[in-house]
Amino acid sequence: MVTTGRLRICDPTLHDKLRAIVQNGKRSLRSVEAASVLPDDTIFYSNPTPIPAPSVGSVTRTSQCALRESWHADAIQVLSKANLVFLDPDNGLAGENVERHSRRSAKYVFREEVSDWLSRGKSVVLYQHQQRRTLRELVRSQLVELGQRGWALTFHRLSVRIYYILPASEEHEELLAHRTRVFIESEWGRKEHFRLHAL
Repeated sequence: MVTTGRLRICDPTLHDKLRAIVQNGKRSLRSVEAASVLPDDTIFYSNPTPIPAPSVGSVTRTSQCALRESWHADAIQVLSKANLVFLDPDNGLAGENVERHSRRSAKYVFREEVSDWLSRGKSVVLYQHQQRRTLRELVRSQLVELGQRGWALTFHRLSVRIYYILPASEEHEELLAHRTRVFIESEWGRKEHFRLHAL
């Protein structure tokens, strides 16, 4: 098990701010915003993904899908001035067996939603939970599925967590690639807390 000291050396300021949130028992996006964990010009969208009610017929399914579309449209409006969007679903990218009207959908982001952000010039960082596949196979297949030039950073303490970096333009790609390399050459990478895939 990794100790907090082994992580703190990588970024003491970030570590201490997040630790204070955990110790206060208020783990939420609003707490992160209030604690100034991210830069002052960060735009937050904290409305939770809608959880569909149990489906009863096609009318209910249609209304549940419309609710999800409305939530997505609202997020796009609120984050209209952002250049980089972090999508943080509980599980990650939805597979073919996840229906938009199902209750499971609240734990996923859909490929079309990711594409929507990219088509609007917003680069994306997407969280993905480890699945029952090898890490290499999962990263390769999902980058292909997303149909986008991109790469991944994986976190290797406790459980493996994947973060896809998907640039929306050549300009964004150059900047994000540079920052990724700087990050992976820092203590985060040297201590192998994070590993880089396919850049």
